[in-house]
Amino acid sequence: MPDTIGEELTRVEQSFFVLYQDQEGNIVYDTNIFYYNSIDQNKTLSVAVAKAEESSDAFREDMKQSKIGGVSLILAASSNGNGCTAYRADFKLNGVSVQMISDGLNENEFIRAISEFIRLLK
Repeated sequence: MPDTIGEELTRVEQSFFVLYQDQEGNIVYDTNIFYYNSIDQNKTLSVAVAKAEESSDAFREDMKQSKIGGVSLILAASSNGNGCTAYRADFKLNGVSVQMISDGLNENEFIRAISEFIRLLK
């Protein structure tokens, strides 16, 4: 995972990992979440990667298909309760499901973060 995304967002040491397997050892659910913050903590971005997909219903209202850097993705926006808009992107990169969720970033900043993330890991 990149240490920085864009000029403002730096990866924090905190991360979250979950792995569930069935009795045969097959992965039924997994996720690894990385967090990025601006220095003033006003802008945040979480990046969840997983081999087994599970999609949230929180962003179902405003979903659109798009393509960034040659990667097909689903973009969505939702009010986060503080009067701001949270943005979400779901896509597959190198066979891994990626989910990016922002708070405090505007739409253009979020698209730039996705574009840079894809460019760095493609």
